[in-house]
Amino acid sequence: MIKRIAGWKGRLLSYGGRLTLLNSCLASIPIYLMSIIKFPKWDIKLINSQMSHFFWDNTEEKHKYHLANWHLVSHKKEFGGLGVPDLRNLNMCLLPSWIQRYHLSDNVLWKNIVDYKYRTHQPNLFCCPNYGTSPFWIGVLWAAQAARLGYCWKVGNGRKVRFWKDMWFGGSSLAVQYWPLYVINNEKGITIERAWDGVNLKLTFRRAIPERLMLLWEELLQIASTIEFSDNDDDIIWQYDSKEKYSVQSLYSVVSFRGVTPVYVPAVWKLIIPPRINIFLWLLSRNKLLTRDNLGKKRELQDQTCLFCCEIVPINHLFFDCCVAKAIWSEISILMDKEVGQDFESVARWWISNNKNEILNCVCAATLWVLWKLRNGLCFQGKCWRGVEPVLGSVARMLKRWKVLLKDDKRTVMKVYIGKLEVLGTRLPRIMGAMEGSSLGVSLSTLSDQVSRAAD
Repeated sequence: MIKRIAGWKGRLLSYGGRLTLLNSCLASIPIYLMSIIKFPKWDIKLINSQMSHFFWDNTEEKHKYHLANWHLVSHKKEFGGLGVPDLRNLNMCLLPSWIQRYHLSDNVLWKNIVDYKYRTHQPNLFCCPNYGTSPFWIGVLWAAQAARLGYCWKVGNGRKVRFWKDMWFGGSSLAVQYWPLYVINNEKGITIERAWDGVNLKLTFRRAIPERLMLLWEELLQIASTIEFSDNDDDIIWQYDSKEKYSVQSLYSVVSFRGVTPVYVPAVWKLIIPPRINIFLWLLSRNKLLTRDNLGKKRELQDQTCLFCCEIVPINHLFFDCCVAKAIWSEISILMDKEVGQDFESVARWWISNNKNEILNCVCAATLWVLWKLRNGLCFQGKCWRGVEPVLGSVARMLKRWKVLLKDDKRTVMKVYIGKLEVLGTRLPRIMGAMEGSSLGVSLSTLSDQVSRAAD
């Protein structure tokens, strides 16, 4: 696997290409082994480290910063990550498939060996001891502790289901629902067949049940009275899938749940733009772009001021609060007839309803990308500031390349906006020259002077 993610391959791909390669190929290489054995922590850490170096294009010859930690990258996209599989969770979800295979197989050689060696009938597979077992079975039992939360038992003859500890009534085991009775009970591992004979509940306690617990005992008797035995074996049902059969995807969704879903970050992936721009917007929304303030957190940096206006530059200043950004967003707002560019939320709120605002989102994404390229050109390539109009022209050229991603009807509308941007990019200097006495002309001339001094 390490050979497949060699550094020279990463240098040939953009962030979008490397993310696609990670999800479609590299993260899938160890899946077969993960379905058989439990990977040690050091192995998972080594693989994650290699994938992280590959994604951020960090090699021995050329060091590059990891802009986000791998824990964040491996979150699912709907929870604000990049959707790269979490190998630890994936390993935990692949191994329980043997539990489903075990219960679906009858009189096969491997099942007979497992029954004989690991005593799976005392009373069921989830109760097997883990001492003296093979690495394969240790991994299955480790993953079974996570999977058992999704399994519910359908009572047949009652020989495999534990009365207290297994989930066969309600959304949790009876030990959880009736904890005060469980802690004083003597037969904690008793099966349903031995606990209930159809009339009496054969449970004993260390001491007499106090009056305050008698109501719980009566409820327990009512639950036991609903048991209907049959000649069939007890069966397990997977609760997290509509087909009631175990699937790796369903368990992975449960163990990867991260609570409250972010509002704007997952909407980045709905935008019809190139994949590398999706990742750029993801980094922007997570405040992970390598601006001077973020670079100052990683190493000592003398100058943390904006290249455009010489002010201290947090990420919002560069894209929204700077004099250059304000002038560009003002033109974009007039063009699109919507107020955008005041802050990040004024742009990101339109991502949520991308079907209605597809053109607006493309224009805003192109504007943010051009601002970032402009900043990098001034910082690393020694380019000079030439005014606002070339920036609008760059946005138009960028949208020309992106319009092929749109549907035919949206492409026609996009051509209209591209034409307007091209006109603004070519005619704006002559309009400003004719309006030297106006306040707009003075503000833009002052803006150009400030940027020129900052660039020098």
